[in-house]
Amino acid sequence: MNFRAEQQVCPIDGKPLKVLKTSNKTVHSTIIGTFQAHHTELYCPEHRHLGVFKSGDLQRIVPAGSNFSYDAIVEIGKQRFLHHCQVEEIRNHFRQKFNLSISSSEILLQTVKFISYLSMVHQENMDQIKSYIQTQGGYILHLDSSCEGDSPKLTSSIDEISEFVLQSAKLKSENETDLVEFLISLKDQFGLPHAVITDMGKGMLKSVNKVFPDCPHYICHFHFLSMIGKLLFEEENNVLRKGLSKAGVSGKLKAVKRELENKYGRSFLDKVFQDLGKTGQLTAENQSPEPLVYSLIYWILDYSSAGNGYGFPFDKSYLEFYFRLQKAFKQIEKLLSLFPYDSKQTKIIWSVHKCMFEITNDKKLRLIVKHYQTKVEVFEKLRRALRVAPQENHQGLSDLGISGSAKELKAIEKAVDNFDQYLAGKIAMSNNKVMRNSFQLVQKRMDKYHTMLLSSPIEVEINGKKRLIFINRTNNIIEQHFRVFSYSHQRITGNGSMKKILTTMHPSTPLVMNLKNKNYVRLIFGDEHKIALKFAQVDVLKVREDVNNKNTKKFSLSKKSKKMVREKGFLDKLFIAFEKQSMITRHA
Repeated sequence: MNFRAEQQVCPIDGKPLKVLKTSNKTVHSTIIGTFQAHHTELYCPEHRHLGVFKSGDLQRIVPAGSNFSYDAIVEIGKQRFLHHCQVEEIRNHFRQKFNLSISSSEILLQTVKFISYLSMVHQENMDQIKSYIQTQGGYILHLDSSCEGDSPKLTSSIDEISEFVLQSAKLKSENETDLVEFLISLKDQFGLPHAVITDMGKGMLKSVNKVFPDCPHYICHFHFLSMIGKLLFEEENNVLRKGLSKAGVSGKLKAVKRELENKYGRSFLDKVFQDLGKTGQLTAENQSPEPLVYSLIYWILDYSSAGNGYGFPFDKSYLEFYFRLQKAFKQIEKLLSLFPYDSKQTKIIWSVHKCMFEITNDKKLRLIVKHYQTKVEVFEKLRRALRVAPQENHQGLSDLGISGSAKELKAIEKAVDNFDQYLAGKIAMSNNKVMRNSFQLVQKRMDKYHTMLLSSPIEVEINGKKRLIFINRTNNIIEQHFRVFSYSHQRITGNGSMKKILTTMHPSTPLVMNLKNKNYVRLIFGDEHKIALKFAQVDVLKVREDVNNKNTKKFSLSKKSKKMVREKGFLDKLFIAFEKQSMITRHA
């Protein structure tokens, strides 16, 4: 295909432009296919300062210096970030649907370009986004960061009303200094929010107070409850975990379970469960205590299913495991007299009894569990008062059971006041000093964050009509985004380490979530088929610079060198080398 500069004459003197050069390159497009682009560039010899005149048609199809068209970049980006496809899956997709062959390295490069183009388009349309937000009555700012260990902190901001991802950045830490700069940028671009909702990180609380001192600031109820639960019984949970680990009961039960699985096979054991479910007993041909022991062990080890998918402290898996052990042990003790020890088939019951005996009869651990239970009662009462993460919900973090209404807010306010009175009573009645101190710590947190827990609806005016906006009491809207990224990158890379993901991720990656928002796509692109056209309007040099910065590789020694540095005596060898070098330097 031939492409020639549309400008044929000099804009100053009207004389015909001369050919500067012609070039050929292979272009891969999902619309046109693979083709050879023959490009003729023109210039004016008399007015060289005007620069080079190039084909606008070609520039709208493919970026300068690239062999992949804008539509191909968009398709790769969608497959990677919206459909969570691995590199090989994308290669197969292009091969089968578009008859295009793309290398793995090119796909990885185009995914970075996709995010860079998306980020540039987002930044260039900030005024349009701001105007849209104003027509919706303003915005409610949700802030959160995701990190693992010493990884960079991926900080995102979302408007609750429009559900637009406003801005994201990778910060060195979640301290006040780094966050203030991020928040000032948000303030400059979008103005003051109606309210801010965050977690309870010290840096986050201080920075929001500094940048948005006059805005109502609320803390996420889920994060608050999580903090209270950990404050109450994290120590007991750790003691219980260590006790269970030391006893090795899980490993012992799993060993017996594997032994029975190898002996009977899946189909037989499936039949056992079906018989138990239908009649509550085994059929005549299956009469044996071993399948029953297997069923009991399976139930014990299935303790994690009792949770709701919220994680600790909402789901208390070690406590549930302990309770199941206790319950099973009591039942086995009643049955021991019915099964003689010297029988081959019944010996397994005595074996299971033996592996559970130590942990279920540990008096110190039993006392710890008693304290654990008492503290859990307090936690669960507050959980019901705040109406977050209900126990009857089995959708986990995807649904925290939050609704918004004036009636609900009033009910929560009353329930929280009742909890405060209940907690004061527990403190007054408690004879255990350690327990009382724990309750007092909770009381202090309740007093400290009381005003930040209870929000009121916000009245805004849209097109001359008043509208009440109920503030989401959790940061679930942003937490869901982080979970999508975690799932997506783990599926894409096969690496479960969030630290590595956050270190290598482009800081603007969260913006891809906006492409799932129909209002955002309509506002910025018109429709999803015009994303490539919008990308073509971005300065290619800015994208190239951004991509080069993101692809800078961290220097790393070879494995052999690292091994040598860690060897014993390396420091002595190093200083001997220093001494030898000093002698050479002196005599040079």
